[in-house]
Amino acid sequence: MTSKFKEHIKNINNIALPLVINMITNLLIGLVDQAMVGRISVFAYAAVGTVSLTLYSISGILGMIAIAFNILGSKIKVLSDDNNTELFNKFTITIALSGFIGIIFYILILVFRVPILKIFFSFDGKILEEASYYLAIYGMSIGLTMILFVFSSLFKIIKKTKYIFYGSLIASLSNLVLDYIFIFGKMGFPEMGVTGAAIASIISLFINVIIYIYILRDTNVFQLKTNIKNIKYYINQLIKTSLPLMGQEFLEGTLFNIVIIGIVSRIGVIETATYTLLFTVINILLMPMHAYSSTSLNLVGEFSTKNMRKEMRTIPLLCLLLTFLFYLVISIIYIIFKTKILGFITNDITVIDFSASYIILAIFAQIFNLPHSVYKYSLQGINKEQWVFIVSLIINIISMIIIICLVFVAKINLSGIYIGIGINYLVLSILFYYKYNKIISTEYDNNLQNIKLN
Repeated sequence: MTSKFKEHIKNINNIALPLVINMITNLLIGLVDQAMVGRISVFAYAAVGTVSLTLYSISGILGMIAIAFNILGSKIKVLSDDNNTELFNKFTITIALSGFIGIIFYILILVFRVPILKIFFSFDGKILEEASYYLAIYGMSIGLTMILFVFSSLFKIIKKTKYIFYGSLIASLSNLVLDYIFIFGKMGFPEMGVTGAAIASIISLFINVIIYIYILRDTNVFQLKTNIKNIKYYINQLIKTSLPLMGQEFLEGTLFNIVIIGIVSRIGVIETATYTLLFTVINILLMPMHAYSSTSLNLVGEFSTKNMRKEMRTIPLLCLLLTFLFYLVISIIYIIFKTKILGFITNDITVIDFSASYIILAIFAQIFNLPHSVYKYSLQGINKEQWVFIVSLIINIISMIIIICLVFVAKINLSGIYIGIGINYLVLSILFYYKYNKIISTEYDNNLQNIKLN
């Protein structure tokens, strides 16, 4: 292995590994958090679960503003901590815009939360009451989460992702302690149930923001040094970049999964429970993929501004290789200890046995998600997010039709779901890989030749 390859791997891991550790830590803490809420009542658990997942999905879609900032910001040459005026201006504007959107959404939630819960989730009685209390406070999480996403993007750009881990870990541990105090009424506080859970979550998000502000206290990051014209121009850039990303997130993160769940639910109850359980388990397996894909976006965006074509080819391949190594190791552990791992999440023997029989197929289907994700992010890093969205939309629709045919015509049920998902990611992987390398071979070759001629 050459010294250049070793240097690239070191740089990639310096960015990605703290993100992987952060994701796993948050997951484990989140499971304990859910266990506390589950001890209030079944109504509280259902209410909190529904509201938090819904708001998380909304935050994920709106959080594409932070990814857009990541794309635009990674193209700026990063200098010393106190000499990044252009980057810090973009950061400050993005933070302000995210906060403004968060406030608008929170006002809408306060005004319309009861009709929303009644119409969209058919809540009534005790569960409506619990969900309304929780939503009235936890609705603030949209804006706070968007702001945290922007901070995270900045730390990725300046290659200081360890601070994402530190801030998130402290905030998550604070959330656990505050949950225990507020939910169950400890240390002199009244027992507040779901309201306490919401308050604890919001305080922990504020703690996370404060930690990030403290980390950046000695920089000029919060000093806006630009004029109104430049602010308007950047906001237009940000929105133009964000919209396809939001469409992509809604398509793959929300709509595609909703359609799949809808199809599975028509097969049977056991199949639905099995798919849901395996979905949770596989999402843990895919955490390194998200971290390394995000890293590829940052580095590709950075190298694209320097016309470093060789590095632009190498980085996605190395990110894919490192992702695959994680995937392989964790998959082997899953297959060897599948019954124990599945039993950690549920104690239903029928669901555990049924899930165990499908886990290898589910793991195999998601292998093709690895190149799909890495090259999707890499294409976004060179501003091809609109092309990515259009192609993903077309292939996802075709894949949904294939899945429907496999399930309802060929009658192969849950296997048809995983085969269809595998086909979807395989086709997208081929198209994204081909498109990315074609761009590197043509557009960046031409750019390089123009530079030499000039």
